Amino acid sequence: LDDRLMEAGPVWSPDSSKVASGFESEVRIYDAVTETPTQAAVPLRDALLKASAEYDEQKLKDKKGGDATPVSFNPIVRLYWPEDRSLFVQTAYVRIYASEPVVTFERWHKLTLSIQATPLSRLDDNWPSPGEASRRACAIVWSRPNS
Repeated sequence: LDDRLMEAGPVWSPDSSKVASGFESEVRIYDAVTETPTQAAVPLRDALLKASAEYDEQKLKDKKGGDATPVSFNPIVRLYWPEDRSLFVQTAYVRIYASEPVVTFERWHKLTLSIQATPLSRLDDNWPSPGEASRRACAIVWSRPNS
């Protein structure tokens, strides 16, 4: 899928037409069924930083002041895609010890995916039909994380 190392393994969409993978603070979604595959990068760094700052403020008593990175800001470690419109992203701190991994600050975040229409001006012989184009494209809406 990509030359970069993944923190989170790939996960298939429910209809197996797309696959998503997580890299640190970014999710990538790849088209899996077309002759000319497409991909979308969903940068989440700012949204995850904001969610982590809110989490630290609510849950942690000893938080760093100023512009320091929130204590609970961690990379994406797992993805879960149970339905077409919902992609769940888990962030956590994973420390590997000789005996077993220790996981802290586990939190799930929800991405809401929605279908987008393609402008008619972009449709010609090289573009898919309007129905096919609207099935391929999607927009990402960030939802507040679970505490």
